[in-house]
Amino acid sequence: MVFPPPSAESFGSAVQSVEVDPKVAFARQLRQFRVRNHLTQKEAARRLGMRSLYSYQRLERRSNPSLATIKKIIILFPEFSLDSVL
Repeated sequence: MVFPPPSAESFGSAVQSVEVDPKVAFARQLRQFRVRNHLTQKEAARRLGMRSLYSYQRLERRSNPSLATIKKIIILFPEFSLDSVL
């Protein structure tokens, strides 16, 4: 299960902003969008044109995707925001 990020509305001043490694933030956001869209890792890999499930699983861990892969992810999940992970 993927838990939603905390919001200032829910917790008031108890929420602190913390810098996160972009590789970790990218992987976390990718997983959230996949789960919200009710896709399995295998289905997401297929839709992104990846040959193996392992290639997709690396994206949901710490990874450094190519620009071509990032473009495919944004096409699959239009609301995916690179600004929020960088």
